[in-house]
Amino acid sequence: MKFWQHRNTKRANRGFTLAELLVSVALFSIVSVITVDTLLVLLDANSKAQQEQLVVSNLSYAIDNITRNARTGYDIYCLGSIGTGSPLPTGSNDCASGSVLVFTDGETGDRKGYRLEGAQLEEKINAGNWRSITASNTSIDEFAVVVSGATAGGDEFQPTGSIMIEGTINEGARTNADFVIQSLITQKILDF
Repeated sequence: MKFWQHRNTKRANRGFTLAELLVSVALFSIVSVITVDTLLVLLDANSKAQQEQLVVSNLSYAIDNITRNARTGYDIYCLGSIGTGSPLPTGSNDCASGSVLVFTDGETGDRKGYRLEGAQLEEKINAGNWRSITASNTSIDEFAVVVSGATAGGDEFQPTGSIMIEGTINEGARTNADFVIQSLITQKILDF
């Protein structure tokens, strides 16, 4: 019996064989590669989500600013295009398909204009220069404006308008994302 106990003790202290060690290292490597790949995919998705949130927040602020000022403003004017050095038109008019929105700010009395130039949404105040109000990583493809009820002459309708912005968030080929944002404007100052 003593011989048997001595033999088991030696076998228990022997350790792993080379084959067992190679199999365990191979399994560990496969699990590590899968885990790292999954982590990289999650980090990429997180980066894309953060960029989308940043751009949507920037665009939401720009659209909210435009609609808030237009709601409290008056003399809403919509037109198809406007030159870089051209003054902002005065008065008000309707349009079924425009790309420039102009109005008078009800709080400051400033004439404000908004247009799409290149891939950026721009703002102009009075006779100042056009300046971009959207982030550089945002590529706006379309800025469409529709205005109704703004024509002077007692048309029985309250001026309303809608804005639609469509574009792409550009953060590299793997993290591009398309977006569409719409907003409705109803002028608060009664104009019947």
